Amino acid sequence: MRVILGSDSIRYPLTGIGRYARSLGVGLLRSARVQSLVGFNGFRASSLSIEDLTSPLLSEISDGQRAPWLRSLLSQQPLIVKAFALAAPVFASRALSDYQGYVYHSPNFHLPRFNGPKITTIHDLSYLRYPHFHPAARVNWMNKTVPDALEKASHIIAISKATAGDLHELMGVPREKISVVYQGLDVAFRQGMGKLKSDPLTALGLTTQQYFLCVSTLEPRKNIDGLLDAYLQLPKGVRNRYPLVLVGGYGWRSEATRTRVSALSSEGVRYLSYVPESTLLSVVGQAMVAVYPSHYEGFGLPVLEAQALGTPVICSDNSALLEVANSNCLFFQSEDTACLAGHLQRSIEDAAWRQRCSTQGRVRAAEFTWDKCVASTLSIYEKALNA
Repeated sequence: MRVILGSDSIRYPLTGIGRYARSLGVGLLRSARVQSLVGFNGFRASSLSIEDLTSPLLSEISDGQRAPWLRSLLSQQPLIVKAFALAAPVFASRALSDYQGYVYHSPNFHLPRFNGPKITTIHDLSYLRYPHFHPAARVNWMNKTVPDALEKASHIIAISKATAGDLHELMGVPREKISVVYQGLDVAFRQGMGKLKSDPLTALGLTTQQYFLCVSTLEPRKNIDGLLDAYLQLPKGVRNRYPLVLVGGYGWRSEATRTRVSALSSEGVRYLSYVPESTLLSVVGQAMVAVYPSHYEGFGLPVLEAQALGTPVICSDNSALLEVANSNCLFFQSEDTACLAGHLQRSIEDAAWRQRCSTQGRVRAAEFTWDKCVASTLSIYEKALNA
């Protein structure tokens, strides 16, 4: 089987979609069913190797050397944006014209011109469910490009049942055109329990099992302000002993939340921004509880990663989070800060719950593997090639 994989999202630091694309690419390269894997970054197609996908310093698709100044230029020049939009399909058509007998897979929904079977992965439709959580320009762009990709696609991969349901309900996509394929868990998290070190915590001023953790981008959809509201309902003495640690980058419309987080440093709130993956393993695996208050998620990878490391989870009861989280997690409606505050307090006091949730979380996380994801994805490729 010969495959072209859209590689434009594989830039460091990796987003959730970038991690999905990278891990899928590595799995495809290791599969005996794949004879050739080509990456397409929007301009150029070239053969991929595992080194390309795992070494940000060596890989052209992830070095980001040209992309920052180009993206900055485009964002400031509407005429250039329009010209680029018109020229991109031409570049793509020329770059992909020689790849007959291949199947094209976009991990990030957008499909270029390609004379062959095309697969797209849809991660979520939050821009339709919650348009106020996105910039207006993004919503307008998605409203134009997503329907086009869905129409072009030979088949559509949804990363959860929730996303599949949204595709059918909101976009009218026939159910038979959609396959649910859960993504896997990175091997670092699967094997991480025996490799956790206390050194990163010491450097960060944290104590094992004595902090709440939230790994999330700071943006409205993630409901960080709701988490802060709930955390501040805990007594001052509790917050002094159990800080709330936030890990993740700044997203859209995060200015007010960033200011608030900084102002709450004396109230037990700690913001770490991005941390290296090796440090992240220790920070997640040695937290007392991981909290995920999002209003909407297409999958919920941080929940899965916390469970894999045996960290108990408190999360909102919406979208795909219910598919990923184990039944012993403590759930709440994302708007109910009083309920969340009660769960935070209980998680401190109820050691038996923490143990149950930890044990069941590892069991649940073990069900999500990249081997399963790759095998299911390859079956979809084969069906599209043989159609």
